[in-house]
Amino acid sequence: VRASSLRVETSLHCSESPAPRAKPAARQNEKTAR
Repeated sequence: VRASSLRVETSLHCSESPAPRAKPAARQNEKTAR
C-alpha cells in the first residue's frame, strides 16, 4: 500500500509538473530524500 500510495503521489506530482523531464528527476530526488 505504501509503494502504491507513493506511486500515486509521484504520478500526481508528475501530472502537475508541465515538464516531462521532471518525472524521473522528481522520482530520483524523492528516493534520495527518503
